[in-house]
Amino acid sequence: MKDCGHTNTDLGYISTKDCVNWSEPKSLGIGIIPNFGPQKTNSGRLIISGNVMFPYTDNPSGVEGSNITGIYGDYFGNDKPVDDSETIHRITEHNKWDARLICEGSFFQTDDNVIHMMLRSNTVTLWHSESHDDGETWSEPKITGYTDDGSKFHFGRLPDGRFYGVSNSVVRSKRLPLDIYVSEDGEQFNRRYILCDEPYQVKKEGLYKDVVYGYPHTLIKDGYMYVIYSKGKETIEVSKFSIDQL
Repeated sequence: MKDCGHTNTDLGYISTKDCVNWSEPKSLGIGIIPNFGPQKTNSGRLIISGNVMFPYTDNPSGVEGSNITGIYGDYFGNDKPVDDSETIHRITEHNKWDARLICEGSFFQTDDNVIHMMLRSNTVTLWHSESHDDGETWSEPKITGYTDDGSKFHFGRLPDGRFYGVSNSVVRSKRLPLDIYVSEDGEQFNRRYILCDEPYQVKKEGLYKDVVYGYPHTLIKDGYMYVIYSKGKETIEVSKFSIDQL
């Protein structure tokens, strides 16, 4: 199998009034690969965590009024920014970041209204960029001490105000196990829980499938956390546990 590049990407949406009949796809005019769907900040602003682009809008529908911003610096000059799987390699090199690539952000916001965008680097730690103006501008990304196995992750905030990150924090482990770190202040993530650590046998061979747990996403509802993830890039599972266990 061959990786075909994933260039010239676009983001669109479909809509429905009855969850049965859907509109034709409409483009948002944003050349981005979203890592997660739009997420609210403390002000209600919606931000999409991309790779090096983090577009935002104050329109509650999320499909109008998008503003383009991110950590790409002066790479595009007067050209329209794009955020595809090839460009992020060139931007990492252009900005002389000491990483294989910077991509796939996930953010949380602390009580001082600073937005913390955690970033994959394909090294042994995550990187981090901050916004002090509700996502309009972002700091130069810097390395952190949060270990990582070169995989996707998801950060968020618990109902009691603590912060969490679901990831593969054991380096060079083929993304085994999947765990969660909890922080009191959004700075020191020092309480670790193993969510899943069962081995998995891939059923069908394919590209980059020599890993176990990947692509986690979380949902908190009625006192429970739901963690959605893939296994071997071919099976989808959901784990549920009470937040009181953290």
